[in-house]
Amino acid sequence: MLCQQARVKNEVPEKIYLRYVDWQGVKQIHTRRGFATKREALEYEREFLASKSRDLNMLFESFVEIYLSDLKPRPSAAGEDVEVDG
Repeated sequence: MLCQQARVKNEVPEKIYLRYVDWQGVKQIHTRRGFATKREALEYEREFLASKSRDLNMLFESFVEIYLSDLKPRPSAAGEDVEVDG
């Protein structure tokens, strides 16, 4: 009797582990997991490092997202609410 087993692909989510130096010169560690493919993990890694660096070698779309997130109002130190006209 001949028995065949089908190989089940072990679908372990990809994860990344980054060490980088932030804008203040402090060494940081960043991890993230749950990517479906290695390509998605590498793309996220590239975009993350581009957002943390002072270099503009990134996609324009990424630059605009970072710029707009920096423009969002932040609460002041005194705890006052900040209102935005718009």
